[in-house]
Amino acid sequence: MDGVTLLAEARAAGFRVSVGEAGDRLVIRGPLRLESLAQRLIAAKSEVLAALRHERDPVTSPLWPCSMCNGHVFWRYAQGRFVCETCHPCPCREHMAEQITVATGLPPQLSTLLEKFGWDSTPPIRWPQTLQRPARTGGIDEDDFDDCDGL
Repeated sequence: MDGVTLLAEARAAGFRVSVGEAGDRLVIRGPLRLESLAQRLIAAKSEVLAALRHERDPVTSPLWPCSMCNGHVFWRYAQGRFVCETCHPCPCREHMAEQITVATGLPPQLSTLLEKFGWDSTPPIRWPQTLQRPARTGGIDEDDFDDCDGL
């Protein structure tokens, strides 16, 4: 049984389960008559702690590759945002909370919605070949800096 399911079962039975102050202890409060359930929680301590940390640390994962290097692997510390593994390799892997790989293309949820409701592609925007610079209406001009030496 995974940590999330076991945690839900314990809460339904009246247990209060939390993470200790240091972050590495499992605090279990509940009826003594359900000691066997408490023992199962202790046996699955790492999974239950991971589930509890996930509950109190909801983070939005990136949907797209890195905008700088087009990398697909991201990582984060607990209560931190995701950063690109290529641009910023994790210096301390034992403290890494999570590592994910984003898919190329559309996220699965978006693909499902597009298939369900349909979509029409739009033609690409065509920009003019030359863009006119707006005329200056006053202010500082490049010629104002001719008499400045070394600034």
